[in-house]
Amino acid sequence: MMAPERRRVIQTCGCVAVLWLAATLGAGAARASPALPSPALPSGARPLSVTLLRATALDRTPAGRPIAVIKARDGFGEATRLPVLARRTGRYGVWLLVRVAIRRGWVPLAGTYPSTSAPRRPGLVHALGPILATPGTSVLVTALDGEPLYAHGPTTPRILASNTKLFTTAAAVARYGASINPLLMQILPYSNNQLAQQLSDRLGGGSPARGAGIASRFACSLGPCAGLYDGSGLDPRDIASPRAVVNLLAQMRFVSDFRGWVRAFPVSGVSGTLAARMHGVARGRCQAKTGTLFIPLVSTLSGYCHTLHHEIVVFSILMNGVDISSAHASQDRAVAEIVRLG
Repeated sequence: MMAPERRRVIQTCGCVAVLWLAATLGAGAARASPALPSPALPSGARPLSVTLLRATALDRTPAGRPIAVIKARDGFGEATRLPVLARRTGRYGVWLLVRVAIRRGWVPLAGTYPSTSAPRRPGLVHALGPILATPGTSVLVTALDGEPLYAHGPTTPRILASNTKLFTTAAAVARYGASINPLLMQILPYSNNQLAQQLSDRLGGGSPARGAGIASRFACSLGPCAGLYDGSGLDPRDIASPRAVVNLLAQMRFVSDFRGWVRAFPVSGVSGTLAARMHGVARGRCQAKTGTLFIPLVSTLSGYCHTLHHEIVVFSILMNGVDISSAHASQDRAVAEIVRLG
């Protein structure tokens, strides 16, 4: 005999599945209707989301004009979970308006199943505010599905310093694939300016300006643009917002050879420019690119963290007009809080 408690759990799960199917099948039988907003959720829950069953085309409109193909699992091996913004029905069935990082598009309901809503972690906002809400600093921290976890001036462009190399190498990975993996291992861990510029020049067919333009346009093709003037980040005119950096990091998970790219990132407390930093709770849990300029004073840090709650968080911290040592201390404290509370 089945225990009463277990029977109630199974009955509850069955009811949820039936309600999902009934709602979507009923909607599919109806005539085309305007997009409907996602249902209200209890406080502390993320928006309704779905997980992809297979690689799916992200369309600009229901049943047409593909934007990109989204894999069922990203470069980290995580199932692709997409927040649902709206639903539309018509002759081609039921379509969901979803968000991939900051990009929006439509996917067919038939290729998805409902995801369990993960709880928000409001403690992260309270922890990061006193550390990062300072003049000259722009920050964005999101969950892997694009849900914002903390933001301070996320759309304000800042000088990137060596975070420029994220855009340069990402554009190169998209063009050249795994063939440049050995070069990435020479550029990213210790932020080699000369090799980064050579890679940018290669992108531009020998032209530094054209190479920087190609990296800028690659960022624009994914979402928010970056304004780049070289491939290394030595030019203080290289600027982008945290939103642009986080979007690049999030979208790169679906690019072939992503693993070779992210494997070259410095690891907190272990390797590269982060070997001597973050030896506490964040040690070995974050892969991130540092950036430093002394004229003007700039310190940046952007990448991914694997949290104690078994989530992957994407972040970008861009600090301009700051004391470098103090900036490093603030970034290290912030990353520790992201790992602990994210």
